[in-house]
Amino acid sequence: MKISFVLTGSGHKPVGGFKVVYEYANRLSAIGHTVTVVHPAWVRRDEPVVDRIKRSIRYVQRATDKTYEPKRWFPVDTSVELLWTPNLSSRFVPDADIVVATGAPTAEWVNSYGPEKGRKFYLLQHYESWDPIGLERLDATYRMPLEKIAISRWLCEVATEKGSHATYIPNGLDQREFFITRDPILRDSAQGIMLYHPLPEKGTEIGIRACEVVREKMPELKLTMFGVYDRPAGLPRWIDYQKSPSVTQLRDMYNDASFVVAPSVTEGWGLVPCEAMQCGCALAATDAGGHMEFAVHNSTALVSPASDVRALAANIERLVRDNDVRNSLALSGARHLTKYSWEKSASELNALFCRAHKNA
Repeated sequence: MKISFVLTGSGHKPVGGFKVVYEYANRLSAIGHTVTVVHPAWVRRDEPVVDRIKRSIRYVQRATDKTYEPKRWFPVDTSVELLWTPNLSSRFVPDADIVVATGAPTAEWVNSYGPEKGRKFYLLQHYESWDPIGLERLDATYRMPLEKIAISRWLCEVATEKGSHATYIPNGLDQREFFITRDPILRDSAQGIMLYHPLPEKGTEIGIRACEVVREKMPELKLTMFGVYDRPAGLPRWIDYQKSPSVTQLRDMYNDASFVVAPSVTEGWGLVPCEAMQCGCALAATDAGGHMEFAVHNSTALVSPASDVRALAANIERLVRDNDVRNSLALSGARHLTKYSWEKSASELNALFCRAHKNA
């Protein structure tokens, strides 16, 4: 089959949702499908003229130097075609058997395509309430005649609430990429790690405030943060910050930490806490929907209500103080995640596509 994935932009920076698509693209290509991943310079249909001019300039630049490709952070197989297009107009998207929207703005485009672009799917990776298209248009994408695939049970529930149905296929995890290299028992109990992201829904400020509450009692607490952005202005000096670490560096950072903080207010899944857990970090997480795929309170994590700084702080403090609890959660969390694999998830996705193609 010919399969097209439609992304929301350039792949030059690490993005969790893009990584999921690239993982699927590699595996579907490996079993014989012709796979294309489309990257548009702009995705919004109503983008202001000034912004379109800026993106047009960037389109020419990236088309020349190919910086739209994720080669700096993800190895896409050479058999997968990576397209860089001005937008997602149908003339820039190849004819195929299957076409997959991967975000709300792309769903609007895919919904407008003719049958020559393929059977239409919509990979739900989050309820994108922050997207500039607004809630009314966002909710409308759930009612479009696209076959929905949800990466978490929470997103299946969201789809149902919006009047649709979604097939549940959880994200896979690569056990060869992130794994334990240092016994959790031997690590500094006061060393934590957390992702930095400016989107309020990611809860970065909540996580920092919770750590500061703990640090008032335990000044030995240390936190390493990382992200694709420059060190944020105003980030407390006691927090270490690493910009765009490589996979090897990130694996080492996870293995240096005893716990990971996942403070999201809403979350479709949570790749970072999963990676850290694979490397033996105990998890302090909020009860954001996607976290519930792997965060089971007192079994694989300590879970607190989203946006509750004090409750999150209490769980972090418990992980630092109680070696038995921390080490037990670290090991049980890592074991729990072995049930997720990209081979299994890609096999389920392939079966879904094959059934759809057969019945087309």
